[in-house]
Amino acid sequence: MNNILTDISLEKAVQPSLQLDAKKKRHGNAKHTLESAKQHIESFKGYRLLSTEYLSGNGKLSILCPKEHFYKATYAKFQGGQRCGECAGKVKLRLSNVKAYIESFGYKLISTTYVDSKKKLDILCPQNHNYKATYENFKKGTRCPVCEDISKRRTMPKGKEWNPYLRKSKADRAWAIAVKKRDGQICQICFSPSKKLHAHHIESYARNLELQTELSNGITLCEPCHYALHSRYGKTAVTRADLEEFTRLKCF
Repeated sequence: MNNILTDISLEKAVQPSLQLDAKKKRHGNAKHTLESAKQHIESFKGYRLLSTEYLSGNGKLSILCPKEHFYKATYAKFQGGQRCGECAGKVKLRLSNVKAYIESFGYKLISTTYVDSKKKLDILCPQNHNYKATYENFKKGTRCPVCEDISKRRTMPKGKEWNPYLRKSKADRAWAIAVKKRDGQICQICFSPSKKLHAHHIESYARNLELQTELSNGITLCEPCHYALHSRYGKTAVTRADLEEFTRLKCF
């Protein structure tokens, strides 16, 4: 009898310790590093860790959500389920958020006030060209018109001017239909059977004249994936390598 009572007493004494150990294990008592935080955050499809330094569980990290919204959160809160406030409709964008996002692409935000995503902002491109664009359009890939015009003109044969309406030709429309039909009317990155599908040129349309209507140079993307791709890599200079990198990021 005494042995039984002793065993029960020992079990009661050890049990809280075991529960504490289990709790610590569940909440990750081990010290985190930038690499471990990055691996965990980017294991959620479309999320990216932009911070290059990890201070502690209470230090805020810069994170990019799948819809390309820039926000900050501690790693502890991210582990606890905190995600992009803008996507959840809980956060009204501040000038600091807009500035951080625009300047992450090497551009500089000149405007000192932010009203909403449809109000035009003054932006300075990496080549020091000043232009205006709404935040909404910048996220969709609108970049410096001067740089884009220079890029387009460089790709045209001698003596010919860039015609932005060339892409509305019968050959271009037939190419787009053929690409989407070949891909089964499904986005090839997120596999969404969206009604808003785009035929994307894998190697830039503007810089590869010989590939403009080549079927193998096309891929079907849904509108959100297409906008996000051009938002990250620009409108006229996207390459196959850019598409492959973007697909890897989206597949996490």
